[in-house]
Amino acid sequence: MSIRKTSFRGKLRVASALCGIVLTAGTLSACSGGSAASGATEELNILLHDSPGTTKALKNMTKEFEKKNPSVKVNLDFLSTNDYPAARTARLAAGAVDIVEGNTTVAGVPDPSYVKRVKVSDWVKGVEAGNWVDLSDQPFMKNFDPAVVDTVKFKGKSYQVVTSLNYYTGVMYNKDIFEKQGLDVPTTWSEFVAVMDKLKAAGITPVSIGGKDGWPVGLIPMSIMQGTYPTPEQKTQLDKALWGGETKLSDPKLAEVMEKTKTIFDHADPNFTGIDYATAEGQFIGGQAAMTFDGSWATQQFSQQNPGLKFGYFPMPGTERAEDNKNLGGKLDFSLAIPTASKNQDAAMKWLAFFSDKENYAKFANDSGIIPSQPNTPVSQQLRDVLGPALDEQFQPGWGDVFHSNPGAGPNVGAIGLNFANLAPMGKLATGKDAQEAAEQDWTAALPK
Repeated sequence: MSIRKTSFRGKLRVASALCGIVLTAGTLSACSGGSAASGATEELNILLHDSPGTTKALKNMTKEFEKKNPSVKVNLDFLSTNDYPAARTARLAAGAVDIVEGNTTVAGVPDPSYVKRVKVSDWVKGVEAGNWVDLSDQPFMKNFDPAVVDTVKFKGKSYQVVTSLNYYTGVMYNKDIFEKQGLDVPTTWSEFVAVMDKLKAAGITPVSIGGKDGWPVGLIPMSIMQGTYPTPEQKTQLDKALWGGETKLSDPKLAEVMEKTKTIFDHADPNFTGIDYATAEGQFIGGQAAMTFDGSWATQQFSQQNPGLKFGYFPMPGTERAEDNKNLGGKLDFSLAIPTASKNQDAAMKWLAFFSDKENYAKFANDSGIIPSQPNTPVSQQLRDVLGPALDEQFQPGWGDVFHSNPGAGPNVGAIGLNFANLAPMGKLATGKDAQEAAEQDWTAALPK
């Protein structure tokens, strides 16, 4: 897989903006400490969010680290998506943590000149204040794809290690259900609607959606956007035009994206607004739904929970142009960073070096089922079976990792400028046009005068 440098620099927005961190599939807190090493003289505290695949892989890696570094005891803590941000803030303020997650979104680097936000992220403030350790000269940074490293550089320097990549603009589908219903993978919007109609007529829920948690719903319009604006350059131009006022959020193309989102709502479980993400995933894993909108991060969990499940992942065909629909959009996943307030910087650097070692990282990639951020690292066979040819395509950012939202805008704008949260039945706005007109009003009101 290749990664185009010009496609990523300064343009990424993790889908975590929809709800903390999209990567995680769990909602329960988890905490795991490394076993105390006999005679340990250093204690390393690491705080990360919980995600089934990476959590287990990092626990195993840390055990190996402690065996080879008996002087270091590692406290490896994992918290749920909802609990993580507040805990991270509190532990950083107390100087009680040595490695935490950085910021791989567009808010993690200085804004492009056309963005006129009055509020910058805490990460940007922290880097400018000298709160994060500069990793630029660490030899292990050379093990990662230069395009990935450059994407999150801050004024030419590296402060974080990007652990992996992920796609989020595709549709998971049950191969057995498709085969039994005589369905082919759709490549155009009309074909996709026909698939949903046939499934619904057969008494099968076409799509499971975790509407209760909110953020999973945002994956739907972002997936449709991938074909509507199929290149990174087109997405960036739209972002720039929105900030410059040349294009409105009520633009007919964006209203159409939301109208298509409404069509998908109409083919989901009638009670999807009361179903959380885990339950929606369970519907798909258990065969109660034929498709679900999810990220590539879910592949390992699906296989572990139902080893007999045969499933694949196809790019969401959001338009009638099959050529425009063929590529997936994605994001850089969570990163690792060392605060300058860490009392154990030497041990923290040892752990990062151990994680970044090519052999150790390859094992982590295979065990966790992630898309590697180190070049020439084999992906797990499981991931290749699900994603297929997509793994050999040039990786590019999705809309959620290009758009610069305005924190001062109202609730109709949200993180991605697509008003899914207020589109019926999620909210009270009846049509895609209504949803985007409301978004435009909030957006315009918040633009700098």
